[in-house]
Amino acid sequence: VASWQMDFERKISVLNSYLNFRTVAVPALISKRKFAALLLSVFFVREVFLASFSCRYELARAMIMSYNDCLSGREFWEDNVDLLEIRKRINAITHNEKFNVEGIDIVNGCVDYPCSGKEKAIYKFFRCITLNGHLIPAFFLIKKPIVVDYRHYHPTKFSFRRITIYHLNIENGKLLKLTHSKMEFFKVIINGLFTAVKNFYRFKSAKKEMKNSLPYLTSKLFWYKKFNKKSEDKY
Repeated sequence: VASWQMDFERKISVLNSYLNFRTVAVPALISKRKFAALLLSVFFVREVFLASFSCRYELARAMIMSYNDCLSGREFWEDNVDLLEIRKRINAITHNEKFNVEGIDIVNGCVDYPCSGKEKAIYKFFRCITLNGHLIPAFFLIKKPIVVDYRHYHPTKFSFRRITIYHLNIENGKLLKLTHSKMEFFKVIINGLFTAVKNFYRFKSAKKEMKNSLPYLTSKLFWYKKFNKKSEDKY
């Protein structure tokens, strides 16, 4: 049996990044791994930095929101099964990272396109120590926009020293516009690091609460209530 499905990379969005981090955080909360808290925090910091290096500050904020939500306890999971409130919160922080830009001239030499080829180690090292250009003075940045295939999840190499980065949806021609911002970058990074440290110390109590809540959250009674069905089961 086979079926034809769309490319999973088409699903890259602020909301999906929120949900993707949950798929990592929840298994960590119910696992018996000794260093689950540390591994999750390291993974979180890495993802926040990569998103911010790519000027996807709203995507990084969604992951911060996701990490905090996952450690919020049983009440959060009970109240947000349908994602309605989550979607509202995500929409409230998503202003730029939408494919709603049209009418931009991306031919006739108006923009640059990524060059193929392996990046030299020294070049990558320089990008890292300058926080992918966020420590470089503004007058050293390149004003000419660059257009990147939207399926690049973290195009940090192509975002380096660019003021404007367009992500192109090759199927409908729409663009997502990202703008280099030192202020937004450091706001997100500081918030992300604070969240990582705070949740590292909260992890043990959150893990214990999740363990106690899991039997109810996976019970028939809980899901009957959510689907408004009658049940005589008692928890």
